[in-house]
Amino acid sequence: MKMRLLTGIVFATLSVVLFGQQAMASDTSSLYTGRALDLGSCPTNYGYGNYCQKPSQWYLGFWTEAGVYTNSHGSSLQRTGGGNAPHDRFFPGTGNSFLLGNLQNPKFNMNQMGLFLERKMNTSCGFDWGFKTQMMFGTDAYLTQSHEDFSFDHNWRSGDYYTSVSDLYVSVGYRKLAMKVGKFASPLSYEHAESPNNFFYSHSYGFLQSPDTHTGFLLDYRHHCRLSFFGGWTTGSDAGWDNRFDDSAVLGGFRYKLWDGGNLSYGMQYAKLHGGTYNGELRYSKMFFDRLGAGENMDAYYHSVVFTQDLGCRWDYAAEWYLMKTSNYSDALLQSGNGKVPFSRYGIAQYLTYQLTCKVALGLRAEWMRDNSYDADFYAATFGVNWTPVQCLVVRPEIRYDWHNGNGTALFNNNSNREQLSGGIAAMYKF
Repeated sequence: MKMRLLTGIVFATLSVVLFGQQAMASDTSSLYTGRALDLGSCPTNYGYGNYCQKPSQWYLGFWTEAGVYTNSHGSSLQRTGGGNAPHDRFFPGTGNSFLLGNLQNPKFNMNQMGLFLERKMNTSCGFDWGFKTQMMFGTDAYLTQSHEDFSFDHNWRSGDYYTSVSDLYVSVGYRKLAMKVGKFASPLSYEHAESPNNFFYSHSYGFLQSPDTHTGFLLDYRHHCRLSFFGGWTTGSDAGWDNRFDDSAVLGGFRYKLWDGGNLSYGMQYAKLHGGTYNGELRYSKMFFDRLGAGENMDAYYHSVVFTQDLGCRWDYAAEWYLMKTSNYSDALLQSGNGKVPFSRYGIAQYLTYQLTCKVALGLRAEWMRDNSYDADFYAATFGVNWTPVQCLVVRPEIRYDWHNGNGTALFNNNSNREQLSGGIAAMYKF
């Protein structure tokens, strides 16, 4: 395993040196910001000429995405129970499987609908404040629910459709220092839960290992125009304010502008996770990929390195290397049999996009992931198109091929195939 890990590190390092980067994993300038509102704009004249001019800081955004995704096996997702955890919703080896990030049956679905109101903080004039509140609905909204500690929105569900409060935070700052308090999107992954911030319809393996949201506080210090640091404390991954199992996690990293068009970011989380039940339902841990009962405790570590590069002439490249590892199992977890083999996953995902015309962009994503729990290497190649016939509408078809090898059970088509060809098409409208 050490050799494979070393190989992954070397491969990621060579990718950084030889190629480059685009926008950092948490670089909000690349994210969908919605429509600017005029209310709350900073005055342009204080009686002493123009002073402290600011653009509007208020934004209102709405998007919706619907589509269909299916696979060559033609199998539907096999339901195994009525709980909220992925294992309770769908058996992971059937149909599209949540390994692809598409949690719906292979049929037409409304994947997500989002609505947010935000005041962006701007500390260029000194002290400032901001906030964001965002709600999501659809088959993908499960990802941003506070399901790990059964907080307030964890059971907002009707069949395959979920509702979540994906962001609810306030921020304050002065000059170079800022703090965010509440529930917010994770800064640890290149891809995002919100579809307007991704090129592809499906998700990478790497995104599915990373936390989607955090609840707690996060400090951000901009050392200078090229380098910033962030760090804070949270209640773990995909958890809310209730923190029913007394989890605790530290979150930190940095973002660095290497050169024009090139950026590098590093983010990590180290968490102490505790098992238990709530209303008779076992706690589910995404970091462990399984349920945790009372006394089944462990430590969980995750980090990602994201490198992006604007290659010019309509080309963009990005690479993400990620690692997830659990350790320090309690006696109860060892005795249950789940902790006999340390659980870890690591890999690298690479993205290459080309703006063919002003309305058509092409994209290729290639990925490798090592999963020690299955003793297998996973591979995926995805080709996608983004067609923008009008400004607010994006149509994106894609085709994807997944395969894996190793000593474990075949995971596709009801555990009978080691490969799967899948694809789909979605339409997304942004306001």
